[in-house]
Amino acid sequence: MKKILYVTDVFPPHCGGSGWSVYFFARALRQKGYEVQIISLDGGPRIYDGFEVQSIPLSRSHLPFVSNWLRENRDLPKIAKSLEQFSTNADILHAQHRFSAVALAQAEPSRFFVTVRDYWPVCFCSRSLYRTGVTCNLHDFSRCSREDSVLKGMAASLVYPWFDARLSRWNALMKKAERIFCISNYLKSQFEPVFGESKLSVLPNFAEEIQAAREPKVPEHFVLFTGRLERNKGAHLLPEIMEKSHIKLPLVIVGEGGLRHQLEQEFGSRSIDARFMGYLEYPEMLSVLRLSEFILFPSVWPEPLGRVLIEAAMLRKSCITFDHPGGHHDIVEHERSGLMAKTIEDYAASASRLANDSSLRIALGNNARAIYESRFSPEIVIPQLLKFYSK
Repeated sequence: MKKILYVTDVFPPHCGGSGWSVYFFARALRQKGYEVQIISLDGGPRIYDGFEVQSIPLSRSHLPFVSNWLRENRDLPKIAKSLEQFSTNADILHAQHRFSAVALAQAEPSRFFVTVRDYWPVCFCSRSLYRTGVTCNLHDFSRCSREDSVLKGMAASLVYPWFDARLSRWNALMKKAERIFCISNYLKSQFEPVFGESKLSVLPNFAEEIQAAREPKVPEHFVLFTGRLERNKGAHLLPEIMEKSHIKLPLVIVGEGGLRHQLEQEFGSRSIDARFMGYLEYPEMLSVLRLSEFILFPSVWPEPLGRVLIEAAMLRKSCITFDHPGGHHDIVEHERSGLMAKTIEDYAASASRLANDSSLRIALGNNARAIYESRFSPEIVIPQLLKFYSK
């Protein structure tokens, strides 16, 4: 039996899509007879679904840049030292996110893999998006100060050179990995100038169904938005989209974020029926998604590949996205497995179209399911991973 060590920044039960993706990989490998050990950098030790999660927590500070300095100068060397001991008992070592990748590389194992799920090797904030909402595709830290607010922009000129140097050090460590997995073709294209095409492979996340312990109470028919209530997710566009679409269905919103209060007021002022459910753990969120009519995915940044699109396809749900660069093109094909819009007006028209055409919703959902089965199911993804593990 091969022993696999997964080092991850986060892991269930309380985590975002990255942690759940790691869990699904670990669970699928366990089902194939592998012994999977989990080390997470997100808090205390715990047991989840039979996985004994050992924890090495990272430092946190409310002071600007302090957490970054502590993590690089104190935490990562300490974690790397611990991983040297853990790695002696593992046949395969695989880091699953930013800090875990750097720490594992610093431990200098003879053979290890890395999965990258956002833009951290080329962007210090991991999103390739300025705080002003302008998409960054040049990965030039000097531009951050010009696009940012005056106060933060002044500070940026002092600290961004440090971030730039840090990324250079981290990427040099990443190049020691046997293979760097990217979750979408778009993400791979962004990293090719840094790592070279031969070092990179596309290995997407996948989704599986998990039954919830309880079924959340939702309307009989509704439209769904699930994600963080932040500008990069397009949450600020939801009131305008719903108003211009003239949809009579209520909008159910799963997620929390800094825009919630603003959204509650704006929906109220426009007399739009929006139901805020707050944050739900993955099984409960999936049960809400299963009952929805279709999904609004108005993300305005180049998403590496949002998990909700994979989950919607798995459940035969149609989605509407914006037609801009990003990993969502791997799963949403316009007029085949979903709808894409170029403007808010187009987006609202697409929402109205889906709300009033059940046959279209079914056809798009069925095609999305076919794409899921051919690209994003464990039966497809896990054999791809095992080919690299067995080399």
